[in-house]
Amino acid sequence: IDLVAIDSTGFESHHVSQYFLRRIGHLTGEVTTSRRRRYPKAWFAIDCSNHLVLSMECQRGPNHDHAALPRLLPRLKAHFKVKSITADAGFDHEQSLALIQESFGIRAFIPPFKTRYKNAIPSGPNRREMFYVFKEGAPPQYRQRWQVETTISMVKRNLSCELSARSYHSQNQQMMLLALTHNLSIVLWIYLFYGAHPWPGRQRLRGCSPSWLRSRSRRPPG
Repeated sequence: IDLVAIDSTGFESHHVSQYFLRRIGHLTGEVTTSRRRRYPKAWFAIDCSNHLVLSMECQRGPNHDHAALPRLLPRLKAHFKVKSITADAGFDHEQSLALIQESFGIRAFIPPFKTRYKNAIPSGPNRREMFYVFKEGAPPQYRQRWQVETTISMVKRNLSCELSARSYHSQNQQMMLLALTHNLSIVLWIYLFYGAHPWPGRQRLRGCSPSWLRSRSRRPPG
């Protein structure tokens, strides 16, 4: 896999009426948001070429984005050969960059946070490397980071941004189920509507797909 993008997002643990929040804001004169302290949070690692979720981690937010990398990356590395990873500045952390580049041998493209002093060079070797990589502008790999934001938007718009489960483990299972459903929808969409599409994993999946699905995939699009 040439490029993997990582990002995190939060889910609603209960339904909150946006109209009610707007009414509260009009009455108080303040911008009102949901007053929740802890919420379900998921990290997605996606393939930028097809928006498939390759690995994910579920925890409770709010917390730092880079805190989930020690659990997210081993699962990704165990099943896929990844050349490079890109993420936003929320994952800028010396230990996280060392984990990606030194422990797993994956090229990272993560912009460093602005330091206290303007144009100051970070002290860590990995953050210093990122400083020089992004000094002349964002590299092409980082400009593909929007793919993971698109994937998260697809999951929330097409499936749900609210969780009906109440316990911690049930909420984690439901978030993983949303990711699995998202992947299946992409695979079925490719088979049913673009049967002749030269997708890299199409030949591998064709051998294990049901006969009725293989017959429908031969139908020309349109």
